[in-house]
Amino acid sequence: MKWIGRFVAALRQGSGASFIILLACLTLVAGFSGWLAYLRAHPEITPFAVQEALFRAIKAFTLAGEYEQPGVWEHDWRLYLARWGGTFIAFAAVLRAAFLLFYRPLSRLRAALRRGHVVVIGDSKLLRAACEGWTRAGKRVTQHAGESYAARGGVLVLPAAVHGGARVLRASLSGAERVIVADASDAACAEIARDLAKSLPDVPVFALLDDPWLTNRIAHDRQSRAEGDLLTGISADAAMARAVLSAWPPYLQAQAMGAQRIHALIVGFDGLGSALMVDLLNSSLVSFLDRPMFTVIDPEAETRRKAFLARHPGIEDHVDLRFISEGIDRFDAPAIEALRHRTQDAPVTSVYIATSAQGAPLAHALALEAMARREDLLHAPIFLRAADSAGMNEVAPASFVAPRSLVPFGSYDQVLEASGLMAPAPDAAARAHHEAYETFMTGRPAQTPWAKLPERFRTSNRRAIQHIPAKLASAGFDLGGHLGVAQGLPVLKAGEALCQDAEVLDQLSRLEHDRWMMDRWLDGWRFAPERDDDRLLHPDLVPFDELSAQTQGYDTKFVEFLDDFLPRGAEGVARRGG
Repeated sequence: MKWIGRFVAALRQGSGASFIILLACLTLVAGFSGWLAYLRAHPEITPFAVQEALFRAIKAFTLAGEYEQPGVWEHDWRLYLARWGGTFIAFAAVLRAAFLLFYRPLSRLRAALRRGHVVVIGDSKLLRAACEGWTRAGKRVTQHAGESYAARGGVLVLPAAVHGGARVLRASLSGAERVIVADASDAACAEIARDLAKSLPDVPVFALLDDPWLTNRIAHDRQSRAEGDLLTGISADAAMARAVLSAWPPYLQAQAMGAQRIHALIVGFDGLGSALMVDLLNSSLVSFLDRPMFTVIDPEAETRRKAFLARHPGIEDHVDLRFISEGIDRFDAPAIEALRHRTQDAPVTSVYIATSAQGAPLAHALALEAMARREDLLHAPIFLRAADSAGMNEVAPASFVAPRSLVPFGSYDQVLEASGLMAPAPDAAARAHHEAYETFMTGRPAQTPWAKLPERFRTSNRRAIQHIPAKLASAGFDLGGHLGVAQGLPVLKAGEALCQDAEVLDQLSRLEHDRWMMDRWLDGWRFAPERDDDRLLHPDLVPFDELSAQTQGYDTKFVEFLDDFLPRGAEGVARRGG
């Protein structure tokens, strides 16, 4: 009976048209041929055999009585075929009409009655990949996008609110397990997501934004502060950066190359390029390397530099940045000389081709690789944006990648995992970190639940989680078992302590202070003797040794908290040589 289910599904989706047309043609030809032979054998019926044969052949689709006459079709296979072919097509037409008549109201009813489903507002390739992932995991998905009703791979697709689906959207939201909003503009997306988060305070609401810088600055509705909300801004570019840096940590690559610091060469500096730089500065500071440096190649380098510094004022005072204006698929002598001069200061340890998908990242990677070989200039792996792997073999997460190897990153699966969209409990690690840290520092349960935290504090917790692998590497741990895990906490091997002695405790305390300062610098904070949160001024933006003993104690206590907070397990990460 499986063919019946496939037939019904074909009717619902409007497919199988070619088969129906072919069957209709065969029915007409068989009916006409059979009736013409019958009428010529019985000339007393009508002198117009051809016209009558054509008329009776067409009537096969109307279940006409001529096909029920005994002795007519039993002995002629052509009439037998026409009889059943016409019946099948008529039956299919009735079913199709019934589906067209009742599918919309039934779909609206299904959406209203669904509970615990994922509601997606908008459409994109990334969202479609997410929908496929949820359906594979056994979740029901309702997508509000486009102008019509449809079903796609187990996803119930309904019209968007602007096309008359507003009432259906409100009904389906009442049973949502999580909501994802994507819109043509970031402003509209953030506004819609904020309104939904206000009305659904216990439901995770994601705003899928194009600009990664906006994800940590999404505004929460002040009127919802009493209840709080679970609104989270995410970006494909930010998730892509998180995915590549967690799979191939740049500090491990630099260490394996014997370099003194990370030197990241970023080719193309739109959303992904800036997300890579920010994430690397937040997550890749380690005690065994000097502060990272960056070289950026972009045709609009000066414009990109000014835009980045406008969003991160003062960061040039703390990080070595150099922007080179050059076409991405060609390198003239001045650009090569500028790049050679930069590599004399420190060799490039990782190259990131961050041009947009429309900008042919593979072509840019090959052009750069050819130049590097010709000029004997770069001896670092080349990571390139490639949602579909660009026809190359995937490379497993590792602490070292051979020089000039081409490594694709940014597949839909990687982006979805790194964004937290697919997580059973979004932001679970950051939430646990917030609650445990507040309890550890005060000795009582956390007073401020996650849903009521301002976005800057949520971001601080997420960044603290992202930096834990770098702390572990600084403490001598082998991260092999955790590489490629973009979300969640590292698990230490049972019996392992984060700090095995006072020296490691002091080392990680200093590292935590460096991380905290970088976090503040990226947000535009500056040093001042007196703290002023409105003007982003702070007296602790000084080297660790210049801090008061009390402030140093905060960093030490944070490291002690991490030692207590990190989970243990038999298969957890352990110290090298342990």
